[in-house]
Parts: sequence; C-alpha cells; structure tokens
Amino acid sequence: MTDASTILRLDRSRRDAMLGADGEALAALLDDGVVWIHGNGNINTKEEILDYIGNARTKYLSIERTEEDIRFLGGLAFISGVEDMKVEVAEGVLALRNRFTVVWEPAGEESKIINCQFTSMREPALQQKKA
Repeated sequence: MTDASTILRLDRSRRDAMLGADGEALAALLDDGVVWIHGNGNINTKEEILDYIGNARTKYLSIERTEEDIRFLGGLAFISGVEDMKVEVAEGVLALRNRFTVVWEPAGEESKIINCQFTSMREPALQQKKA
C-alpha cells in the first residue's frame, strides 16, 4: 500500500507542475479518465486541463495550501483541505479560495489522480431587498 508521505509528495508535484505549466509532468499524474471539477462548477477532462495549462490559457501564479488532511478508504487516497490560488486567465487575475478534495488511486510512484473537486469559499454577495 502506498503511504501518506508518497501521496502528499506526488500531490505537491501536481501543484508544482501547474505552477510551472509543465503539461508533461501533470499528464503523468492524471488518470486518463480524470474528472476535474472547478469551484465555478465547470468540469474538464484530462485533455482539456492539459490544453489550458500547456497552452498558457490558464496560468497558475500561486497555490498556497492552508489546510490539508489525507485519508485512505476503499483502496483510494483522499486529500482534502483549503487552497488559496492566484490564476491568470484572459480576463485578468483571479484570487481564489477553495475547499478541495483530490482523489488518488495509490500505486506507489505510479499513483494517479482520478478526481479533483474544488468548492469556492467566496463570501456570497448580499443583494438589497426590493421595496
């Protein structure tokens, strides 16, 4: 069985690959059928994620993990916590705060991410009541 330190190190490699726009390194960590769910609800495939990052359509400027927990269940590894990110897109730079879960299928150094889900922690905008 793959231990927690291996999975956490591989997940750090995922973040480093995203920050360095290293599509090859990221591709090696993603299962071919990975489901990537963004904080805004958009869903991407492996090919779409690699296209966004590899072609600099999405540029990760920073990824700071402020909370982190790992659990193993049913042969899978679940990393969850909170990340603060700055991401450059065509419209400008986004400052994001997300609660996340990354699901790994452990296989030592060959472990793969099968699911990533991010939930935005933005404060809801209060709208005035109509009179």
